[in-house]
Amino acid sequence: KRFEYLAFSLPVTPFKFSGRSLSVEFMDCTLVMGDSLYVKCLTEDGRIVSSFKAMYSPSMTTFLGDRFVKYVMTPGKGGDNGMKLCADQVNAPLDGIVTRILFQFGREASSIPMEVRLKNLMLVETPVYPEVIACEDYGVGINSAELRSSVAFTDAKGHPFVLGTPLDMGRPYLLVTDAITGKTQQYYMPEGVTGAAFGSILTDDGKYVIGMSDILVFDVNTREYTSAGKGDGDTLCAGLAPDGTVYLGSSPRSVMIAVDTASGTSRNLGRMDDREAYLNTIAVDREGTVYCGIGTARANIVAYDPASGKRTQLLPEHLRGLGSGSVVEGEDGFVYASFGNYRIKCLGGKVVEENVSCPKRRLRKTLKYGTHLKEFGNGMKVLEYDLTKREMTVESADGRRNGFKIDYVSGGLDLTSMALGAEGVPYFSSAHPNHLGRFEIASGKIVDLGYNRIINGGNFCNMVAHGDKLYGCEYSGGRLWEYSYDKPYSVVADDAEKAVENNPRILGQWKDEVTRPRAIAVHPSGKEVVMGGFAGYGLTGGGLGIHNLETGANRLIKEVLPGESC
Repeated sequence: KRFEYLAFSLPVTPFKFSGRSLSVEFMDCTLVMGDSLYVKCLTEDGRIVSSFKAMYSPSMTTFLGDRFVKYVMTPGKGGDNGMKLCADQVNAPLDGIVTRILFQFGREASSIPMEVRLKNLMLVETPVYPEVIACEDYGVGINSAELRSSVAFTDAKGHPFVLGTPLDMGRPYLLVTDAITGKTQQYYMPEGVTGAAFGSILTDDGKYVIGMSDILVFDVNTREYTSAGKGDGDTLCAGLAPDGTVYLGSSPRSVMIAVDTASGTSRNLGRMDDREAYLNTIAVDREGTVYCGIGTARANIVAYDPASGKRTQLLPEHLRGLGSGSVVEGEDGFVYASFGNYRIKCLGGKVVEENVSCPKRRLRKTLKYGTHLKEFGNGMKVLEYDLTKREMTVESADGRRNGFKIDYVSGGLDLTSMALGAEGVPYFSSAHPNHLGRFEIASGKIVDLGYNRIINGGNFCNMVAHGDKLYGCEYSGGRLWEYSYDKPYSVVADDAEKAVENNPRILGQWKDEVTRPRAIAVHPSGKEVVMGGFAGYGLTGGGLGIHNLETGANRLIKEVLPGESC
């Protein structure tokens, strides 16, 4: 990245800090995410007595853009309002004589002019800082990874393997498991690569293309990574053109990226819809025209011409509605697109026939979240590849079955909520997939209570304890759950109406109105549990789902404020 700096080197009356702190008021008038402020106190010979830095991010309340923020900086201790001590830059004694103060305002290369204001630079009494207490690391909460997708393949020598794409909170990696010996190798992605794996593709020549923060090309034969440039949000889907170009579709801006696996480069082709967030499916016809299925507030089907860069909307405006368009490749070289009852056959970016479905789909090794391609192409197939149980079962061409253990090191699942349960014991929920766990403080023991296959990739977005029960509000089913401490954890029945023996058990569901809950509370009366949050995909608004603990009755207060979530 290339940064530009606006600097002020201010001479001051020579002083020593002598137990005092430096105070200044600062305003970033043309706020851009990533803007930074450096404050350095220098001696006459240029050595640094103290150095501090603040950087704007969406989670910070500093750099507000419309008013001054006051920073107080204490040499050797720290600052406030996001201002951090840069101790590694200090090369002069703390009692050194300061003769000038250097202010540096940084911004990544941008066409937006920098404008900052400084005032009230002064020495002040040092504030009282809280005592610094070390944190203790008790290890991974749920020692597992989620299998986002997997694909069976044979390498250039004809040897069968399974390529697994996991998600956990450690450094991202791919798993390659030998289908004959069961040996698993873990290939960490390059340093600095982040993100969640959703969409990818394995080409016929062994190039596995996946969109993370970087577009990565993993050669399954050499087991080497190539970075083909930056991604754009989360990559949801992939497609392959006749000329070998890989196309990736993303959210939240419905951007499409073209990847040349031979050169290891990529091109950002821009948004395929100016408003919609999810580019969910990609297909390419025999002439090389690319088609995009887009959603979710107002579905769309778009054709993109790589030669001209022109995009054409194929779904009539009056038919667009809640949901997502879908595109698939036929074996005949046409692309078949649909939304609801609207079904079309396309070639060269044009509709050649209406009211027609794909007769036979072309099979490619394209993967989305939850895709598992099990055929090796040599008569063998994968029966099971499970990262939670760490087990793989392969069936040979003659029907024999071989089971193996999948050995890998996990950075742990994403822990998304916590609540104090009975006797002050913290309970926590994981996402992708959902487990419930508890941390026994006295012994330092972490207990994985179990996996909830009904919630699966979702989670308890928030939890609250009441009496001898723990209540959780769930994404993505919009359900309210109750867990009893005095019963074993058991999720056996999938049918919510019959799952009375489950623990936790379902108390209610508001799938459309509170799809992604964020808050849960027990009413002060102790009679009702209330959960609130976002409505379903493509919708605004939301609601409050309410369960009566005495009668078991459920009710909904829908959209308390028009267009707003609760």
